[in-house]
Amino acid sequence: MIKLPEKGVCAHRGEIATCPESTIAALKKAVSIGAQMIEFDVRKSIDGHFFISHEFTLERIDGRNISPTELTWTELQKLDVGSHKGDQFKNERIPTLEETLKIMPVNVWLLVHLWSGDLKMAQEVSRIISCNRQHQVILGTTPDRIKVAREVCPEIKTMHWSNNCPNSFDYVNESIELKVDFLRFWSMQWAKKPMTQELVNKAKEAGIKVLYCEALNYDEIVRLLEMGIDFPIVDCALSEAMNACKKLNYFPVKPNFPEDIKR
Repeated sequence: MIKLPEKGVCAHRGEIATCPESTIAALKKAVSIGAQMIEFDVRKSIDGHFFISHEFTLERIDGRNISPTELTWTELQKLDVGSHKGDQFKNERIPTLEETLKIMPVNVWLLVHLWSGDLKMAQEVSRIISCNRQHQVILGTTPDRIKVAREVCPEIKTMHWSNNCPNSFDYVNESIELKVDFLRFWSMQWAKKPMTQELVNKAKEAGIKVLYCEALNYDEIVRLLEMGIDFPIVDCALSEAMNACKKLNYFPVKPNFPEDIKR
């Protein structure tokens, strides 16, 4: 049986302190450091290919003010998404969802954010996840997408995505009603009111694991873990984040890959 981490940190788009975010390089680095959870966003090209990216536009990559979802997969594959982080990442390419899942160990949580696309896209992504990754992938999305995802893969893990007052009892109660496995509170950078201990306690009493977006330094990560947050989503160097985990006896994951299980 595959054992997944009880607590730890979530690497936001991989190891973004030293690598270009949402790339194979960033994701592999997060695995090598021992992150207990890794987050990435799934998008869909105009011709139907699923790829990993959080970019709203290509402005940072090549100066164009257009969404990557407006391009074909062939056009996306021509983009150099690494050079802006350093010459060592020159010609780093956008990965597909399938390519990303293939390189992931089986004993790390994978938080897959799906915040764009229609309901059919949620079904298609769930179908890909159902191919031997449903035990570890958490589909973070809206209630309507959660419903159709479960129709495809009833055992899929889910996180309730909401931009409507997520730091509230209404959000926690809705998450309980949805019977999700995870919910996510926001930092004051994104929310209008703070997360409270009472909100954390109510979620955990209902058996829901709690994420927090996002933690920026060692002290904040320690504080959140001590509050009962299961996986702070971190935007600092993963080495710093893992040191915070170790302080509370949450240790780096030694990755197991599918071929290791077969042996």
